[in-house]
Amino acid sequence: MSDTPDLTAWIGRTETATDLITPRLMASFQVILTPHLATGLAVPLGLHWCRAPLIAPAAQQVDGRRRRTATTCTAPPMCAT
Repeated sequence: MSDTPDLTAWIGRTETATDLITPRLMASFQVILTPHLATGLAVPLGLHWCRAPLIAPAAQQVDGRRRRTATTCTAPPMCAT
């Protein structure tokens, strides 16, 4: 028996969000992660991980993250209820 949760229920699920990349955001990202960033790119690699955070009312959050319910998440222990 494995301690790894069965994540097959997550296969094929998607979420789409949009956000803006501003010069200030790119400058902040570069200051924090330099010298670990590749050079010569229009947009630093990894910047997409900082964009379009899920936004939910406080009543729907757990530790600042959107609360996931049994209908949106079926793979414990990654779910917060």
